[in-house]
Amino acid sequence: MMKRLVTLAVGIFALFLAVSASADQISFIWDTSTGETLQGVDGNTSGWSNGGSNLVNLGTSNWSLLGGTAGVVADDGKILTQQGPRGLGIAGGDDWEIDSYNGVEKLAINFNQPTYLNSFEVRSLFYEDGHNEKGAASFFLGDNNIFTQQLVGVENLNTPGAKGIADYSYAQPYLIDKIVFDVPTGHQYTSWSEFDVAKLDVTSVPEPVSTVLFLTGIVPFAVRKLRRK
Repeated sequence: MMKRLVTLAVGIFALFLAVSASADQISFIWDTSTGETLQGVDGNTSGWSNGGSNLVNLGTSNWSLLGGTAGVVADDGKILTQQGPRGLGIAGGDDWEIDSYNGVEKLAINFNQPTYLNSFEVRSLFYEDGHNEKGAASFFLGDNNIFTQQLVGVENLNTPGAKGIADYSYAQPYLIDKIVFDVPTGHQYTSWSEFDVAKLDVTSVPEPVSTVLFLTGIVPFAVRKLRRK
């Protein structure tokens, strides 16, 4: 009987995972020329840039994401900026992007609970005249920096239509509750590097199996049913 119960519980949990563990898209790109639209961004975004060269000062240091389960924030109360084909930047230095001209600017995306990071994209990170713009994306779980992805521009600035896209995807997603984007100081980074945060693909972590099964009453029901046999 116990073996049958375990098999039933595992099957139910597998079904739960298949239904609940769906990927969420966060996109700060809104470009009518390419059909790209904002995703996972809460509230009134009618004043955001929808393409062209229009840079918007969002007038706030933070913005809610994914129905309030996540949020983006600029450090030290700095103001977020957004431009349709590029994504999010921080006002100060170069207002269009994240940079370290007047001190290191940091943009963080926080999640209310541990979340799998599948991939992300930054833009306006270029290669020019033998030099790569560089940045960093630091992954955190709790207070621990579990990994730092160096960002390197590979798209030539002088290529017509170049957007400076750098895309990072992980076959084994990272479990995080925060990702921080910046241009750190140090010999491996260049002071003139700058970039925008464009997109993320994340997957929320379902409730623990014990919580899911017992709160829904599935296991107690199964136990009673098996005992009657």
